[in-house]
Amino acid sequence: MINRDSITHDLLDRDGSCRDINFGERINKTGATGIIDFLASEWTLTQAMSGDGEELALLALPKFFDRAPGTLSTIWHGNKDPNYLQVFFSWSVPAEIFCELTFFPEHLNETQFMLEDFLAFVSKLVCASGSSEYYVRYENASWRHGDVKTNAGVIFSHENFMLPNS
Repeated sequence: MINRDSITHDLLDRDGSCRDINFGERINKTGATGIIDFLASEWTLTQAMSGDGEELALLALPKFFDRAPGTLSTIWHGNKDPNYLQVFFSWSVPAEIFCELTFFPEHLNETQFMLEDFLAFVSKLVCASGSSEYYVRYENASWRHGDVKTNAGVIFSHENFMLPNS
């Protein structure tokens, strides 16, 4: 059963795997740029690299999504929970961008962790992405597009948990 206690437990569970935040199968360039803009407002970009190994500056990222096909890996640090994020984008055309944000439970301050703050963070990401779908899951969870019916590693999703302001 999905409730606040189970979500907190699953987010903080130091089982050796990471946690992923995903959206619908694809978002558009505006959504991908919105995610980068939101992250840049609260975290520091420490690395952005194309799939070809090209290092990119923050200001170059929005135009980079015009290249097709493409991949982009970014790393962000900050004084928030999580304090370290890896964000991966992949696309064949700019209108269909896959995006996944990854963090480890160790990147959450367990003694000061506030679920409401984390949920507000995910809510802002969802809003920035323009997606009506979201999933927070264990790494490599055996699931198909956030299928929570099988309870296969999805911590919560738009199908079973409403975010604040969503």
